[in-house]
Amino acid sequence: MAEVNVRGLQDLKRILEAFPVKVEKNIMRGAVRAGAKLVQQEAKSNARVLSGQMRNGIKIGTNSRGGKVTATVRARGPHGYLALFHEYGTVKMRAHPFMRPALDSQANSAVVAAGNYIKSRLSTKFGLETPYITVEGDE
Repeated sequence: MAEVNVRGLQDLKRILEAFPVKVEKNIMRGAVRAGAKLVQQEAKSNARVLSGQMRNGIKIGTNSRGGKVTATVRARGPHGYLALFHEYGTVKMRAHPFMRPALDSQANSAVVAAGNYIKSRLSTKFGLETPYITVEGDE
């Protein structure tokens, strides 16, 4: 199993907590979306293509409740319901998982992407350079 190493996590936490809650949520929403984007791309490349509508319906959503920001990757649209049948199979159709393998293969890369997004956003939007904070993953 690969690992993700973060140096300066306490400093990053302190920096984020110094911002107003709305700004902190926006930064974190962008970060989880950056990570989810990798999972979405992998899921789309793993999905079986019959009409292409199910694959095109794989979307990202974000939510923040109770100080917790989350991202979801799910199949939506007119053929979104078919994703369940492909992922888990049916009596007449063998399973062809594509969502779970996408998460499994991209989990570490997603964490690294989220960390790099935060660093980039702090630098470009707020002028905060954070060279002492590093996010590295074993691929």
